[in-house]
Amino acid sequence: LVVATLPALFTQSRRALYRHKSNETFLYHLFQIFQNTMSGVAAIEEERSQYQEQLDIVLQQLRDDPDSAELQALQEELTNVINLLDENIAELRPNQPSEPAPKEPLPPPQPEKWSRENHPAFKKAPPPPEEKEEPPVTYHVNDTVMAKWVSGDKNFYQARITSITGSSAAPIYTVKFKSYDNTETLRSKDL
Repeated sequence: LVVATLPALFTQSRRALYRHKSNETFLYHLFQIFQNTMSGVAAIEEERSQYQEQLDIVLQQLRDDPDSAELQALQEELTNVINLLDENIAELRPNQPSEPAPKEPLPPPQPEKWSRENHPAFKKAPPPPEEKEEPPVTYHVNDTVMAKWVSGDKNFYQARITSITGSSAAPIYTVKFKSYDNTETLRSKDL
């Protein structure tokens, strides 16, 4: 914006300014001002105050001679330069609020809808329910049970326990199927 207005300033300022002998010196001065950074804001403000002093002098002279076209043109040019410097200062300064805004109480923070803590995929799976071992069913000789036909089709059929061997913790049953004339030796899991 400022660089785009420099050629317009150059074409408009045909007269020598109060402090400068030629337009080239004036433009060179402006160019130096625009190259300044944050550390140069004070220099730009100082330059602005000098142009403001020049404008004040021109305004006093205009009160004495209000019809002077040269003084009116000089006033317009100085006003333009001061406006450009004000814009430049505003661009270089960090944006600061003119008044601190009154702080409104913040609403209580709402829990995030999709946070890692609340997402089901990141929750720990509940521990599997402990399988309680049921006490083994104790069968007696001549009890009728449903027994697995291990040597046949692996289905369960009615059978009668003919003998029990092994320990009381791991008994081994000998069964005779009622519908068939087969005998099997089975563990508790097959009954």
